[in-house]
Amino acid sequence: MVGDDDPGHRYRFKPQLDRPVVEVLDDTAPEVLGNTSLDFLQAVYRCADQPMHRRMRAAVAALPFEHPKLAVTAVVNGEGFAAKLEAARERSARLLEFRKEEKESKAANVE
Repeated sequence: MVGDDDPGHRYRFKPQLDRPVVEVLDDTAPEVLGNTSLDFLQAVYRCADQPMHRRMRAAVAALPFEHPKLAVTAVVNGEGFAAKLEAARERSARLLEFRKEEKESKAANVE
């Protein structure tokens, strides 16, 4: 048994009995409109009736799902940028050549 003469008694765990039992039982979750855990977290941090520490924890937990980190991804299949650029130039040159031939064939049909 820890007495008041123990110098470390202030730092040991003590259950909080300051609040009445009725208040502890009334501590309920807010009304949630969705089915997902993200909806629940959003309802908690938006509810003004919740304690601030609970609202902050819910906001921190929901943060990665609401504002994802921006990341750069690259698809590498062995070709470099120069090879891809050259392939694109060849495709556009073929398209221009096809359109030129199409115009010439239309002009020949009109005459």
